[in-house]
Amino acid sequence: MSLAEVLREGGYHTYMAGKWHLGHEPGQFPHARGFERPYSMLFGGASYWSDMFGMLAVHEEVAEYVLDDKRLEELPKDFYATRSYTDFVMDSIRENREDGKPFFAYLAFTAPHDPMHVPEPWLGKYRGSYDDGYEALKARRTAAAKQKGLVPDKAPMPARYHMVKAWESLTGEQQALESRGMEVYAGMVNNMDYHYGRVVKFLKDIGEYDNTIVIFVR
Repeated sequence: MSLAEVLREGGYHTYMAGKWHLGHEPGQFPHARGFERPYSMLFGGASYWSDMFGMLAVHEEVAEYVLDDKRLEELPKDFYATRSYTDFVMDSIRENREDGKPFFAYLAFTAPHDPMHVPEPWLGKYRGSYDDGYEALKARRTAAAKQKGLVPDKAPMPARYHMVKAWESLTGEQQALESRGMEVYAGMVNNMDYHYGRVVKFLKDIGEYDNTIVIFVR
């Protein structure tokens, strides 16, 4: 049995939103595995927008979504995965608050899994932050980790991964592309943190934060 099944049998409301990636048949949907109100994407990764584009052109051209136990043919026009999943979980909690039952909510962000998609203002937030390259970034982060005591002062900086080319060997166009990728990735992480913060604030606003165990796995 899944945790959701156990808790639902024990009197909990069970909610889920986000990545599922545990099967595509109705008996494998989150609704069949104990989630009372799920809104899920069945692939490992897909477009963050309403176009439902899958990651692979042949086997996963169109991403699969389910709401409760029903497949969805389309998504809302204003869909953005990280925000929409957050909204769904909070709305589900809000809908049943008055019955006094406890709840279990599983919020499975796809961010920052590729593809790299994020709206403004996060899209432009880190513009130029990585123009000096990933090797300089690694050096700064290693120095900061040592300063904070997270690693010993004498620890050597990790070597560049063998499949990654030296920054200086890239053309200007390649450097710009790599830099932009890091900017968007950072924006996606920051956007995810923002929406996670919305959940925390929501729990405080409804008086449930001190009565809720929050487990954040990254």
